[in-house]
Amino acid sequence: MENCLIIINRPVHIMYFYGLWDKQIIPHCRSIDFFVNHFFFSYLERFKSMFSFPNGKIYSFKEPAPSFYANSRFIRYKNLILNFITYRRIFHQIQSMDLSSYDYVLTFADDMLHFQYLIFNYKKSRPNGAVFLADEGVGLYDRGSIDRESFLRRIIKKIIFRYYQPVPMGCNPLVDTVFARLPEEISCFNQKKVKKADYYIRNLEDVEKLIKVFNINTAGRITNLLSMNSKKILFLGFPFEAIGIHYSEIIKLLCRVKEVEKTDIIIKPHPKESKEVIALYKKYFDVFPRDFPAELLFSKVHFKFVFSYCSSALIESKLYGQKTYYFNFFRSSYTNKELLGFFGRLDISEYYFCD
Repeated sequence: MENCLIIINRPVHIMYFYGLWDKQIIPHCRSIDFFVNHFFFSYLERFKSMFSFPNGKIYSFKEPAPSFYANSRFIRYKNLILNFITYRRIFHQIQSMDLSSYDYVLTFADDMLHFQYLIFNYKKSRPNGAVFLADEGVGLYDRGSIDRESFLRRIIKKIIFRYYQPVPMGCNPLVDTVFARLPEEISCFNQKKVKKADYYIRNLEDVEKLIKVFNINTAGRITNLLSMNSKKILFLGFPFEAIGIHYSEIIKLLCRVKEVEKTDIIIKPHPKESKEVIALYKKYFDVFPRDFPAELLFSKVHFKFVFSYCSSALIESKLYGQKTYYFNFFRSSYTNKELLGFFGRLDISEYYFCD
């Protein structure tokens, strides 16, 4: 094959793309172009250099603001307006791309409007081209992102899509093949499209290279943290204030866990947690960089256990063999019951204090 396009909007997608490519789950091409979130442009440049990938263009786009995480109605509506402008810019950028030149397109999330628009235009320009979707752990269920921005989607549908209905994650009829680690957990796809594929990075030499890709300025500190023994606990952050939980309550909870378990806690912040929240975490705990993929931690270190508030990243933790818990002490209405169902089937237990 001559050319392909890879869509990257999270750091972990770089890691999973490498796994798919290294194990030849996706066809190899002579040239690879990337459509990438501008925040991760530098990571991708280092990644291509570190692993000597084929040459190709990098199209950088600005990710729309996630209005559904905003903790005030004013900010949510302001973000909706800004997002409409951002989407228009991305759509014009996509229209300027020669999509017909790609033998296939690989994406890790098909529910975002700009990705659906790209796939829609790709299939129009090259009907026989292939669209691959690789699940990222969180792709095992519908996160409700269609409902979160339904107002914006209705507007864009009428103005831009016109004849195409944006659909929830996993229901896009334009996707030809779905690569999944747990195909039995995917219910919204035609099962004929789903192929079981293990694209985790378990080779420690490759893991070390990826650590350098994401932490070129703090590699020494990261290496020291990764040399820990299994007595440490890893906590995965979450934008708690957006669902009405104050961080003072989270700090109290984590301090109590530390006291009860008699060991240190290390925090991997959620990408949507602010710099102020990270500074608060650092007053009490050791903290990994926000953009550092948690999946690299799961593959490199065996923790005493990993836990979080109903985070989909816990699925990845469990699949890497980590002892994994979720907590739901605050009983927020945000809790995704479908996700809790996955936890139950994967034997991810709810955390309770044992004192």
